Amino acid sequence: MTDNLLYFPYINVPKTTWTTISVLYWNEVNAIVPDLYKDRPNRLEENMRQLVEAGLVTQVFPYEYVCRIPNFDLAFLNLISTEDFDLPAKQSAFRQGKVSRIHVQKFSENLLGELEERQIVRRENWEWYYVEQHTARLFMTYLATVISKAEGFTPATDKSRNIDFSLNENRFSHYRLATRNKFLNDLMPYPITANPYSLRDFKEIYQDQLRLFRNKLEQIIIEITNIQDKETREIYYQLKLKEVLERRDEIFARLDEFNIGKIVFGTIFGLAAAGIGFDAGHPLLGSLAFGNAVYSALEGYDRHDITRGDFAYLALIDKKFGMPGRRLQ
Repeated sequence: MTDNLLYFPYINVPKTTWTTISVLYWNEVNAIVPDLYKDRPNRLEENMRQLVEAGLVTQVFPYEYVCRIPNFDLAFLNLISTEDFDLPAKQSAFRQGKVSRIHVQKFSENLLGELEERQIVRRENWEWYYVEQHTARLFMTYLATVISKAEGFTPATDKSRNIDFSLNENRFSHYRLATRNKFLNDLMPYPITANPYSLRDFKEIYQDQLRLFRNKLEQIIIEITNIQDKETREIYYQLKLKEVLERRDEIFARLDEFNIGKIVFGTIFGLAAAGIGFDAGHPLLGSLAFGNAVYSALEGYDRHDITRGDFAYLALIDKKFGMPGRRLQ
């Protein structure tokens, strides 16, 4: 598992507890942003702009990868040429107006042309394209996964509906995901009103405590899920829970002393959870074909240690803090 996130599918990370917890839990949070926004930061939502200015979110510019990775287009086109993709169904959905918007800089011109020929993409204006919604979700997951695989990030999202597949060479079990959820459901403290600059200052001062908490939790999760006997596993869980609580209480105390605002505990699903698929009616999501597409895309890409690190997917499931649906950007 890497310590750095890559958020998808939107340009702006959500203004929710998911982002606050992610900023505190992870070493680095990145987001896929068209490079047009680099010189025009006012186009970002205010919260996102503050997170970028505070150094809590780093912008990753997709066009650098779309153009540099030699097999990026071909691998995705091969993926959607499979029988499982069911092109006629996607064309029908597209004609019915079931679309999402994606920024032009997340594609190459060649790929856009091929998708237009397949009648699942059309131009809205010079900057945005309408993409059939299932294709859009598949593409954004593919884009985030390829970039993450190239850079050693952990692709992550705030909504379970965006996590429709798993890509993990170690094939983490469902129990490992459940264990993370069990630990973090009421353990991870976070301030509900902190501004990004306060979060930055806190993280800089207490980065060691946050790192120790994350490392301890990940170590315990691996240990627990390697125990085969259910009864022994539960006993070990209860014993190790005390160690996590000690780390948690230290972070809680530091947050309280920092006068950063009211501190509560979150409900987060699968924080750092890896390898769990969520099939939402798309047979390619979760399939080996998707994993092969990513590796095929990266063939010939000159990057050291390109395959290191596990892939994890995050989703906020506490409806109390959920955000309304948004179109892909």
